[in-house]
Amino acid sequence: MAQLTLPIRGHVVELDVPAELRTTIARDIVIQGGFARRTGHKIASPLGLAQSIARKWIGASADPAAFARRLDTLRANIASADDMATDSEQWPLPDLCRRLFLGEAEDGSEITGERWDRLARASWAVAGHRPLLDCETCAPLFSGQAGQFLALTGTPEIVCRILNTELEAAGALPPYSPKPIGQPLRRGRSIPDL
Repeated sequence: MAQLTLPIRGHVVELDVPAELRTTIARDIVIQGGFARRTGHKIASPLGLAQSIARKWIGASADPAAFARRLDTLRANIASADDMATDSEQWPLPDLCRRLFLGEAEDGSEITGERWDRLARASWAVAGHRPLLDCETCAPLFSGQAGQFLALTGTPEIVCRILNTELEAAGALPPYSPKPIGQPLRRGRSIPDL
C-alpha cells in the first residue's frame, strides 16, 4: 500500500491505496472534488468521499471490464472538466507546473509551510511520476516546456489546474500573484527531495 495525500475542499485527506492505482485514484479524487466545488455540492466528509472513490477503483481492479468502464468514466469526466472549468486559467502552464511540481512561487522563491510539506507529493501522485535527478521526463519542467512534461506523464492539464485551486483552498499554496513583465525567472533549482 502506498500513501496518498490530497486536498479536498480545504481539507487534507490521507489514504493508503495500492501503488499501481495511486495515479488513477488521485486524478479521480481531484476531478470529483473540483466538480463538487463548481456545482456548490456540499461534501460532508472529504475523507469519506476519497475513501469511497478509492474503494470503487480497488473493487473494479479485480474485473477488467469493470475497470475499463471506470477508466472510460474518468476520461469523460476529465473531458467535461476541461470544457467547463476555469480553475487557475490565469496561470501560464510553465508557472503552474513549476509551482505544483517544484514548489516554486511565481517570484522564484521556494514555497514552504506545514501544509505544503504535507501536500507536496500530491502533484507527483497525479502525474504518476517520481521526481528524479537527470530524468528526461522531469527535464522539461526546468526548461519551461511544461506541456511536454504533462504529455510525457500523460497528465491532463485540467487536473493540474483543479489541483492548484484545491491546494490554494487548503492553504498549501499562496494565492496567485503574477510576476511583473520582464522579471527574469530564477533558474538552477533542483528537483525537490520527496
